[in-house]
Amino acid sequence: MRHLTIAVFALLAVAPAAAASPGMPAKATYVFRPQQTRVLPGSSGERNSGFNCTGIIKPVDQIGRLAIVSTKYQNGCYGNGSYSNVNYKVERGTLSAGATGPSYPAYRVHGPARRASQFLASRHYVFYKFPARRSYTVYRFVGGSLSTAQVVGATAADPTRFVKLNINASVIGHPVVFAVAPSNTRLSTLARLGRGVEGARIARSRIGDVFQFRYAVNGTPFDTRTGFGHGPASFANVYSAPRRFFPVQTSRGIGVLWQDLKTKALKMTLMGKDGRSVATRTVANPRHYTLAAATTDGAARAFFLLVQPGNGARTNATRGVFLVRATLGGRVVTGPAIDASVRGLNITKFDGGVADMRYSAGELGVMLGRTMHRSRDGLNHQGGIGVVFSADSLRLLRNTGQTSGHSFENVLTVDAAGKFVGIDLGDNYPRGVHLHRFSDAGRRSAVVYTFKTRHGSRAVSPAGRRYGVYSAISRAGKTFYKWSNDNRTYTELGGVVQMRDGSYVVVFTSETYRGRGLDNARTGGAHNDPRNIGLVRVRRDFDKYRSRGNVVSDAIMLTKGRTDTGGFYTFGGRWSPQRNTGVVWLTGYTNKTKANASRLKVAGLHDGNLLVLWETWTPRHYVSTHAMKVSPSGRRLGPVVDLGSTVRLSRRGDVLVRGNDVYVVAGDAAGRSLDVFVIRVK
Repeated sequence: MRHLTIAVFALLAVAPAAAASPGMPAKATYVFRPQQTRVLPGSSGERNSGFNCTGIIKPVDQIGRLAIVSTKYQNGCYGNGSYSNVNYKVERGTLSAGATGPSYPAYRVHGPARRASQFLASRHYVFYKFPARRSYTVYRFVGGSLSTAQVVGATAADPTRFVKLNINASVIGHPVVFAVAPSNTRLSTLARLGRGVEGARIARSRIGDVFQFRYAVNGTPFDTRTGFGHGPASFANVYSAPRRFFPVQTSRGIGVLWQDLKTKALKMTLMGKDGRSVATRTVANPRHYTLAAATTDGAARAFFLLVQPGNGARTNATRGVFLVRATLGGRVVTGPAIDASVRGLNITKFDGGVADMRYSAGELGVMLGRTMHRSRDGLNHQGGIGVVFSADSLRLLRNTGQTSGHSFENVLTVDAAGKFVGIDLGDNYPRGVHLHRFSDAGRRSAVVYTFKTRHGSRAVSPAGRRYGVYSAISRAGKTFYKWSNDNRTYTELGGVVQMRDGSYVVVFTSETYRGRGLDNARTGGAHNDPRNIGLVRVRRDFDKYRSRGNVVSDAIMLTKGRTDTGGFYTFGGRWSPQRNTGVVWLTGYTNKTKANASRLKVAGLHDGNLLVLWETWTPRHYVSTHAMKVSPSGRRLGPVVDLGSTVRLSRRGDVLVRGNDVYVVAGDAAGRSLDVFVIRVK
């Protein structure tokens, strides 16, 4: 085998920080003080071709130096409320560091008071007229914390006109304060800890202290806060989102593996063991392939799984796939091309897909959802696979086959025996949360939770067959028929953790109504009922007791919960029975317009218990982040703790656990930094 060696460049070399005083400082306090309030209708349009795109910012759409302006959609700048959200309350004021610190111009922008009566076409953006031609930084102030919203260079900061900012007011949920200051002025709620490092204790709670570290990186990471703003009611949320950050353990401490959004280079950001120093190395990616998954061996080797971007499904073209291994010292090896043809991993498209990778005893386990080559029915189907590679040769050892059909999410870990254990979310074949244990010797799987199904609203299916009325779930004004083709799962994965007795705890969110998740009458949209957090504890030897299809057996469950039965008619009209049992519901949200659990994470703690993290969302907007400590059986070990809105969770990403410290990574694209939140659980 011939290996290709690629140069590794140390782009940010940082000397170890000086010895820090014991304990972290508390975050600094900033205060917004409003002085004037106006409702800006957003009737003005940006300068562009099309009607109302005159570039004339009317006084009615201005307050101080800020304006709300409609942007072009297809043939014009809609701003009358039919095809745009309008009427934005804006408060002009100042943002000050404490009671006596310097003040900076600031504006609190509220979301639209009136939604588009037809559909949302034109978006309204924030425009700003800068006082001088110099570089400015626009800061976002939310939940008492500051982050960079945008940096506007001197060339763009034209004081004679309003400048469009990358702030889409149309999608603002809770009000956000934006402050403007010259870029050579430091605004931060965090203390300087070292070169390129800031940090502070940002909360004290009954769960434990919460710390925030901000690490400067020379690259553009994915922006966790704004990069995927889709809530439970959004179509995009059905299909999850790719992993962007891979927190890892190395011999030098905590690290994060990620991909630069602009250059597509691979990045290894390594934090010092005291958290107060940082170094980012770049691994060249000359093919500009997509980073699908990454991990380390826990010591000095990092591994990157790369997939050729683009949609090969249109021409039935195979994607290129490679594994890359990099040492912390700078040596990089690219493995041989991995067979992704129809007889191999069967990949024609990965863009937007989800993958996870783990190391165990010289092997790499991977779970990957992808679009396959054209099948006999002429379609390019999507599905997940579980595969094993050699960490030394980077060659494929075993393809264990399809994990689930239409596999939109996955989470992978390693159990005490060194086997790869994961879950994925399938919309069919099977339809449910699917638990897997696999190695280079094979795979065992079982459904541990299944969910409701939307049925056809017409008698004739897309295949041209006619079916009868599904009278059991039909009601006045809504008739369903005995066939289905539902890609929606109404569910998000949290994670899987092996407990001390060898059992597996699986955590997820799903729609519930009065404790039930299998009511097919309660379908019709992407979001029909509140999303709650469910937990099941599954026997270690679950494969000996597994049931067929989507029927969950009592025999595999160690938790006790209400039994829920149901079923659905398949695309071909066959009845597929379903059964849930052993589900412990950790939350009890009852109003979907106010609270739904999303972005769920679970961490196995050193004391044998679990930390559950999640965000609450309205149907389309983020609200807050929460934490709960529970036993393996789902018993609460304290109250639900509101962590505020500083700690943000990715739609699909993993946490890292060291003892009872839980690490969460978020990206800040405008600030060119990574935020690492550490929850020190009591």
